[in-house]
Amino acid sequence: MQTFKQQVTETTDMRIIDLLPKKVKHMIYRYKHSDKYKAALLMMRALRKDPDVISRGLTKAKIQSIAADHFGLNHREFAKILNRKTRYEAAPPGMEDIVKKFKADGMDDDMAFALAWKI
Repeated sequence: MQTFKQQVTETTDMRIIDLLPKKVKHMIYRYKHSDKYKAALLMMRALRKDPDVISRGLTKAKIQSIAADHFGLNHREFAKILNRKTRYEAAPPGMEDIVKKFKADGMDDDMAFALAWKI
């Protein structure tokens, strides 16, 4: 018979999410942090238009890293989301069609992507 502390330690060593395939975990992570990605995109947009940032001469990459750090995002994952070729890489089935419909209605790419993740 184990003590309570040993039993709790033994049962918490493995999470259910660790049993899922890598692509599913990636999709869950993107969905879970979609609000952070949207906020970081809005921050990047605001920083690019800010006269103080423009006068300092910060590059797009530096602004991107500032936004990712501020919201605690992985830099590589944030760069993948900003890259239009890899943005829909691990999206659920039908996500790309929804984004195309939003873009056809006149939305810009970033807003259409953010709304599609909320559905």
